[in-house]
Amino acid sequence: MPRRISPPASQDNLEACLDEYLNRIKECIRQRATELTEPSFPGNAQSHSSFGLQELTQAIDEFAPGVPVQIGREKWHNVLFQYFPPFTILCFLLAIIFGYLGFSAWSKDPNHSVGSGFLDIAKIFAGAIVGSTSATAISNLSRKKR
Repeated sequence: MPRRISPPASQDNLEACLDEYLNRIKECIRQRATELTEPSFPGNAQSHSSFGLQELTQAIDEFAPGVPVQIGREKWHNVLFQYFPPFTILCFLLAIIFGYLGFSAWSKDPNHSVGSGFLDIAKIFAGAIVGSTSATAISNLSRKKR
């Protein structure tokens, strides 16, 4: 694996350090692709000096898997949907709306059943929020363990 390089002091040093680092990674990828091409059984007399695309991509994945880089700021809704699925947000809005309707109807006439009906619907959506959020949290935790 390539060793760490101390930070460069100038633009020329930056280019030299990057070239050196990338050349080491290229060499490691070439060596690993060649290792993957060589026969795995000692009795096999067939030997390959060059490697194919499959070996090359496997070697690249081992040494430089790559991570998508975000250029600029993400949109607010993309950030929000990373943490909360759209279903949870919809349930949240509906719980707020039905809760408001229930409390406004209940404040005008506490004995009337319309307000309690709206509050029951709000409770159902609140339960859906808890269920969808916990399901999302569990799936994210299991995805991180892999």
